[in-house]
Amino acid sequence: RYHLWYPGYTFDEGTAMSEIIYDIAPGTSLAFSDYGRSESEFNLSIDSLRAHGCKVIVDDVTFSSERMFEDGPAAQHIDSVAMNYGIKFISSAGNEGLTTWDGMGTDRNNDKLVVFNSDPNYGEHNYISVPPNHHITAILQWNDKWGYSSNNYDLYFTDNKNSLIPYLARSVNVQSGSGGIPYESIDWLNNTDSPVTVCISVVLTNVSTPREVKLVVYLDNRSLDYSTNTGIFGHAAADSCISVGAIDASHPQSIDNYSSLGPSRIYSFDNNNNPVSTPVDRPTPTICGIDGVQTWIGSASGYWSTGYPTFEGTSAAAPHIAGIAALILAQPVFSNLTLKQLIQKITSTATKVNGMNGQNFTNAYGYGRINALESEKNIFTNVTVPSGTTFQVNPGSTFNFQNSSSLKVNGTLTANGNSASTPILFNFISPNSSTQNGIVFNSSSSGTINYCQIRNA
Repeated sequence: RYHLWYPGYTFDEGTAMSEIIYDIAPGTSLAFSDYGRSESEFNLSIDSLRAHGCKVIVDDVTFSSERMFEDGPAAQHIDSVAMNYGIKFISSAGNEGLTTWDGMGTDRNNDKLVVFNSDPNYGEHNYISVPPNHHITAILQWNDKWGYSSNNYDLYFTDNKNSLIPYLARSVNVQSGSGGIPYESIDWLNNTDSPVTVCISVVLTNVSTPREVKLVVYLDNRSLDYSTNTGIFGHAAADSCISVGAIDASHPQSIDNYSSLGPSRIYSFDNNNNPVSTPVDRPTPTICGIDGVQTWIGSASGYWSTGYPTFEGTSAAAPHIAGIAALILAQPVFSNLTLKQLIQKITSTATKVNGMNGQNFTNAYGYGRINALESEKNIFTNVTVPSGTTFQVNPGSTFNFQNSSSLKVNGTLTANGNSASTPILFNFISPNSSTQNGIVFNSSSSGTINYCQIRNA
């Protein structure tokens, strides 16, 4: 089933994402809502999907006005629906790995230009080539509290490094305290028939206390001269969001170079609205999914305007995670997993690809590339088979439980192995004598267990 709720303006990319989910989890009921024109409309879409019974919500949206250094309305709303309704929210990490710069917004030689690099000749300007008839969008934010910024940075596009005037475009909002939004943005069209090299400059117009600044540029298949790659922000960086990086199917051991990296730095503020000196670096992305896959809406209909025959980017990777999450949660024994437990399932079984160089977590890959098969084998803490449901275990399955945890059967458990040589394994790790540990049936539950090994119960 495919339902459309809260219809507005939509694109076929959402249909392609739904196709990926359905390929992974056939028979899944799907619902679709457009993302709206603002964070508030985005939140209404979330509420509409939740009201119609959706348990897993996935998106590939970034609003240019989303806060980069604190949780904004969308991030706060995702945390709320996760806590109050158990919704599992998944978001693409973004494709700005080559077009993000983050650093201290300080100048050199008192010339009021932010230094991107130590290069004495070019470090105060960041260049990017804009193809003919293409838009480029740049967003600048800094870590003043939203609505209380008194440090005034400005953003300029020029076609040379020698002067800010004449400029191609500029953003010169005034930040002067109460009501001040630490935000500048430019959207510019190269309406010529030739590429234009745009020089991006950040100006300290009236800055009393230099802040950490982040510049994010949206332009496909291009890179900034100076990039720090730390581009995951907004609701994708929310505490209750699974953020997804992209690994192409054609090179499954290494991250796509444009996939946005973490960490996501979040500040809190004192009573005078000043940022505290020790921000929290949230570990993002959570995990990586596969992109570079064929979908009918792209390859057969000719939708993808990029010329690629496959669906690329974190927008394609995120629905892979959503489909696997749906498969996991559809099993009765997993239906009550918390978000934390779901994240633990998919991250503890993730494949550590070559690009991770033996590390368990990196700011590029998160915990690695999701492993659909392994993520469905392991159970972690205090899992319950609900009353009125049946959990049927396939022959040859293995289930590993964390310390002092149990499988509580309030419904029906059917665990029938094929033979003594291929039993079903229930491994209860490091039992605690003071905690009931193992498979626990209540007085109204039932089940059959044949050719099973129950260890350490």
